[in-house]
Amino acid sequence: MKTSIIKKFLPYLVIFLGVAYGVWPLDIIPDIPIVGWFDDLGIIGMAIFIAIKLFSNKKNGGQKSDD
Repeated sequence: MKTSIIKKFLPYLVIFLGVAYGVWPLDIIPDIPIVGWFDDLGIIGMAIFIAIKLFSNKKNGGQKSDD
């Protein structure tokens, strides 16, 4: 039962954490123009990628596709 709750909210948690990091004033690399934005783009990009994978896995009923 706990795993179903975790699997249900994990995509939302990943999206929330990615967006929160993007707007959080503290960063891994300070926000100097262009250079400091790479960590934000990387974290947000990874969060979107993971969320898409988790949502598509949830949509397919947990079955992997042959892509």
